[in-house]
Amino acid sequence: MSKTFSGGRLFATLLTTLIALSGCQLTPPKETTLNAPGDWSQRKSALLTFDHWRLQGKLSVRRGDRLDSALINEWSQQGDRFAIHVSSSLLGLGATQIEGSPKGIRLSQPDNDPLFSERPQQLLEHALGWSIPIESLPYWVRGVPDAKTSNQLTFSVDGELVSIEQNGWLIEYGRFTQVGDLSLPEKITLTSEDARVKLAITEWRP
Repeated sequence: MSKTFSGGRLFATLLTTLIALSGCQLTPPKETTLNAPGDWSQRKSALLTFDHWRLQGKLSVRRGDRLDSALINEWSQQGDRFAIHVSSSLLGLGATQIEGSPKGIRLSQPDNDPLFSERPQQLLEHALGWSIPIESLPYWVRGVPDAKTSNQLTFSVDGELVSIEQNGWLIEYGRFTQVGDLSLPEKITLTSEDARVKLAITEWRP
């Protein structure tokens, strides 16, 4: 026996389909401006003062056809010094530790001699194959530009930071979370001519 739709059932089916399709429409891009909101200086100052913190999350690094990913088990920042513990079973990193200070960075891996360099980005690229601007990252991860070089900021019309252009990188912010009185990034994408780095921060701790 063949099945037929009544007029009411057909209308309901079409209505359901239209509702489903409307939900699949792409979210329109945010309207942006180069004009900083009136409270930006105050917010920036508070974020720069927030220089002792810990975070956890994930990162991915893409260069050409190569895509690496790792867990950030802990990133501890103490002023201008940091210690980042990452691991990746896919890359066989084990418990890799990256320690940084104004003198340079030290990279330690199980069963290997520690490496030290006064050129942090070059060391990471040599040892891990990662093109990451580690010297500027402690600024960018908080949602402020590196204080040492020029930059261009983009904001939403609501005053939220959308992107930073600095040192040949475009840093885009996808989502923020409130930590005390501060609005801190949760999703960050860094793009250069030959690399793309994504950070997903799952926890911030003062």
